[in-house]
Amino acid sequence: MKNKHLILIVCVILLFLITMFTVFLYKKNINQNYDVHLLFNTDRNYKEFTKIAIKSAIVNKKPDSIYHINVLCVEMKKEECNEFKSLEAKNAKIKVVMKNFSDISDIKNYEIPHYVTRTDLFKFIFSEIFDESKMLYIDSDTLILGDLRDLYNTDISDKFLAAVLKMEPESYYPKRYYFNCGVMLFNLDKFREVGMSKILISAKNNDMQRGYQTQRVFNEFISLYKIKKLSPIYNDIDRWNDEYKKKYNYLGTYFPYSLRYPTIKELDKHAVIIHYAGTQKPWIKNTEAKKYVKEYIKYAKMVNSKFQPLNIDYENKKGKI
Repeated sequence: MKNKHLILIVCVILLFLITMFTVFLYKKNINQNYDVHLLFNTDRNYKEFTKIAIKSAIVNKKPDSIYHINVLCVEMKKEECNEFKSLEAKNAKIKVVMKNFSDISDIKNYEIPHYVTRTDLFKFIFSEIFDESKMLYIDSDTLILGDLRDLYNTDISDKFLAAVLKMEPESYYPKRYYFNCGVMLFNLDKFREVGMSKILISAKNNDMQRGYQTQRVFNEFISLYKIKKLSPIYNDIDRWNDEYKKKYNYLGTYFPYSLRYPTIKELDKHAVIIHYAGTQKPWIKNTEAKKYVKEYIKYAKMVNSKFQPLNIDYENKKGKI
């Protein structure tokens, strides 16, 4: 009799556990968002490189991830913008939005590095151009090696955006949370809620330090408590190497992520987005870019079989793009 009672109790417990596990899987499946809203911002200078970034994103996505890719084309002809549509694939649709510099005429002109164009300023008004609540912005000088769904599903409901910190000397940005603007997960609803676009434009017009087009202003007016910190795998800067890591505080800057990626080599191995920030680009002849350059050329040839590295000297402002 006792054995029967024991068996009954065990069966009830097992049934309960199975039910709870089924409910957990059901909720997890319901809460999983397979839609990913991506945003690229480009002009004629960066059109071909934007195609390469988009192609790599589509090739490396999970089959069930649904990409809604928005391309903001600045000062481009309609037929040029429509070239992006040829990259569409199953579960990867592309929408093109055309804009001109007249749309940001209230932002002053500043001298900028040769490899950065005025098009970058449109980052300030994404929330006014697009209706989406949330969008993942990625720079054109990137290579996307993995699926972006987990990144996109990052909870930023109480933040303006999520981004990866810059690994820089503390003396350069003392006691500051300083993030790179090449990859940003935007909470556009929150931007609209406070009128952040006008705040950023006003700040830019009063900014006397012209070293960066948008990055300094974003960092000045969106402080730590309004930003979610992302793993460096989502913005692996090409110039980062083990020497750079030793010079600056890699382990501290990226804690706790640095516990999983204690070396730059480990970070590179698991990188989802490689970012060729600065003057050294993988599409330049004799480039000093080091990370995944051969892979970059591979994706470039998927877009254009005749692709060849270009003769450009961004550092000395020579050549054309």
